[in-house]
Amino acid sequence: MPVFKYTSELSSDVVGKDIAAYLPTLTSVDSYRSNTMRKSMSSTRRRFEATLSVMGIAEACGPNSPFPFIPCLEEDEIDVDDLEKVLKQAFVDVEDDQAAKKKLLKDSNFRKCIRIYDFLRYGK
Repeated sequence: MPVFKYTSELSSDVVGKDIAAYLPTLTSVDSYRSNTMRKSMSSTRRRFEATLSVMGIAEACGPNSPFPFIPCLEEDEIDVDDLEKVLKQAFVDVEDDQAAKKKLLKDSNFRKCIRIYDFLRYGK
């Protein structure tokens, strides 16, 4: 769940104990990576070594398939505005297809990219 946008202006007593305890654990993009992702990062980064940016991966993968790979980027390789564009474009691409929209919203990689966007945009 994206938390920083919604909690940035709230006091900890309004946010709740669980969220207040969870926020300090999110200190970097690495906080959003699973152990499996961390193990495969070097091979994924080699695969995209010429395009280590949000737009580079999006262009290499196509409009709806960059989401598993974006979390493998280092924080300084992620342009927040580009990530926002890619996320919004994914919604635009499925706006008239409710089944596709539902599938996109259930995609754990897409949701992870939303949480990374939230962290980079509002959590810093």
